[in-house]
Amino acid sequence: MQRLILIGLAVCVLLGIAGVGGIWWMRQNRADSQWVPFPLNDKTSSEQRAELQKRLEEQLTKPEVMAKVVAQVGLQSKWGAASEQEAVNLLQSAVFVRQGEFRDPNTTLTYATMDVGVRGKYKEHALLGEIAVSLGKETRVILGVPEAP
Repeated sequence: MQRLILIGLAVCVLLGIAGVGGIWWMRQNRADSQWVPFPLNDKTSSEQRAELQKRLEEQLTKPEVMAKVVAQVGLQSKWGAASEQEAVNLLQSAVFVRQGEFRDPNTTLTYATMDVGVRGKYKEHALLGEIAVSLGKETRVILGVPEAP
């Protein structure tokens, strides 16, 4: 009888460890995204915003721009891609440009933004931030916005 209790306790401990490990694994692999918001003029129409979004998507997903971002961040080694072209393809599939909004916490005013970012997994959160910043720099070049001092 005591052996059965001991075996039952060991099985319960193993199932508990497996459950905690499963929850941790699920949280690490959930979807995540990082982006850089670019504020837009309030006077722009929705057609102008849609045109800007389309233009940015076309410009950012060019292989030259993607290769530049891959090289800046070192994505080929961080993602374990066999070649730079494979890393460029992975990045092209993860990049997004969307219309968003930003709510200022001090004044509670809402501003229209164009969000440029990348999708990935939660365990790559810091890497996604680096990629988003690099994409933001490339977007500044495309839009002709000077660097802030």
